[in-house]
Amino acid sequence: MTEIFFIGTLHCGFTNENELKRIILDINPKLLLIEICQEDIKHNKISKYPKEMIFALNLAKENNISCKGFDSNINTIKKGISSENENKIIALQEKIIKQHSWEKFNNFEPNEKLTKISKKIIDLEKWNQGELEMKSNLKSLIPDKDTVLILTGTGHIPFFKKEFPNAKFPLSS
Repeated sequence: MTEIFFIGTLHCGFTNENELKRIILDINPKLLLIEICQEDIKHNKISKYPKEMIFALNLAKENNISCKGFDSNINTIKKGISSENENKIIALQEKIIKQHSWEKFNNFEPNEKLTKISKKIIDLEKWNQGELEMKSNLKSLIPDKDTVLILTGTGHIPFFKKEFPNAKFPLSS
């Protein structure tokens, strides 16, 4: 039987790598699935991805943990959003992030605050499409047995809780 764990991370360098390393090694997965497109892992085009996902990929390699990507390549930013507006939204999010440790964003309340701000720049239809594609990718990658750890952005945790009701969310209350 497969045991599935989800851990939500904060992008933009807010996930503590030492803590993430401890969590990954404590869970000791046979398979680590990360929010990077598998095609980009295959062609080593990963520099555009969140720092903690690249860290997890390298940690998996160092510890002989099988690692694959499950991300969607759908761009979820609304058309016409300038990088200036995007940076303003990120700055607002950073204020909220600095009030909590990164793990707390696996819970509804602080995560919902970030999501509310994100909706100003996110195309919700594309966001939903991306989540469905990630779910499909995960379903095709998860084996029938073994321990699987899935790292995803905290914004996706509510969706995955609904879609994977038998999974464990150790950082969520």
